[in-house]
Amino acid sequence: MKSEMKFSSKIPDFAPTHPEILNSDYILSDISIMADTDKSTRTSYETGGIGYEVLSTSGYNKTTTFLNAGSSNITAPSGKAGYMFYTIYSNGHYQDIGIGYFNGQWQAIASGYWTGWKTGTVSIAAGDKLYFKLWIGTDNNIYFQILDGNNFNKILFQNNYCTSSSPIPSSGSGVNFNRQITLVDTAHNATSGLYLKDASFSQSYLYNDSVTQIFGDTNTDKNRRGKFGCSWVSDSKVSILSNSHWDSEKISMTMQ
Repeated sequence: MKSEMKFSSKIPDFAPTHPEILNSDYILSDISIMADTDKSTRTSYETGGIGYEVLSTSGYNKTTTFLNAGSSNITAPSGKAGYMFYTIYSNGHYQDIGIGYFNGQWQAIASGYWTGWKTGTVSIAAGDKLYFKLWIGTDNNIYFQILDGNNFNKILFQNNYCTSSSPIPSSGSGVNFNRQITLVDTAHNATSGLYLKDASFSQSYLYNDSVTQIFGDTNTDKNRRGKFGCSWVSDSKVSILSNSHWDSEKISMTMQ
């Protein structure tokens, strides 16, 4: 079990950027199969990198998902990274929690208003099946666990994060969860050869004290679902290998 995280008060330049959540109408759309045309509107204002996202509507206090760690060739200690993570939005603030690949390895990461930048040692290899549990406790703190996806008795990483400076409602009122797979590069090099391949989430769920729901059309933001590019590279670098609408996806990204 790993629980200790390194701490830096400065968020590094390769941490994901955070546009504001857009206001939108939530509609029930027809169930459809995977399409490489599934696109988020985030491309229009994103500057840090490329990726794929699914943003929930508000009102949830817990999310869980299986994932298979992608393969990557990012050996730089800073400036470039691949991520598989959630962002929690609440009270006008954000918090990233998940795993990041940089310096040649997957690491547990936390970055945002309540934590600053933190990394934690965790033994994860490309292709490993994992299970994320992320929830808001009755004490308003954020709790996070990474479990072995084949054996829930094996905890690979766990930690909790105090939100007393601007408490997150334990009910999930006003809280959004954004599931993301991203590749960022502060050098803005669209032909660097960097990649994050075969990164997948599956069976992703949302919870509050009343309901358990799989990610779907009615509890996600229609403007923030699918792949996105950024100001210096198009979303054509992002390949949707498979997805459902909207609990599972397998994504590859290559800067070439």
